[in-house]
Amino acid sequence: MTGIESDTFNTGHSKFALQFKTSRRNVANFIQRSLHDEGHTVAKTIKTGEIQPISLPPAVPNGTDEEKAAERNGNLLRDAKMAAIGKRIVKLDGDLKKGFAIVYNQCSEAIKS
Repeated sequence: MTGIESDTFNTGHSKFALQFKTSRRNVANFIQRSLHDEGHTVAKTIKTGEIQPISLPPAVPNGTDEEKAAERNGNLLRDAKMAAIGKRIVKLDGDLKKGFAIVYNQCSEAIKS
């Protein structure tokens, strides 16, 4: 890929172990710049090796009549947040595929196999 040509993932020689950390950082930064929707989340996944969850908003509690009126408003807000989170999850799914395709392309044939 243009911009990260020398940042590859390889196996065998000890110099490749030293290069891994730098390549991972540079490839993750490239992905963050390249993928506009959830690129930052994909980059963080690559840098840490841990899945970055998108947390859901807390449930609106049940209660008294006054609280139930507030609950209706809270549910409207929660529903809007849930719709936005749903869109983020779909975008993240697509960006993860694109991001890991970039990582795969930076791997040597030995790593790919």
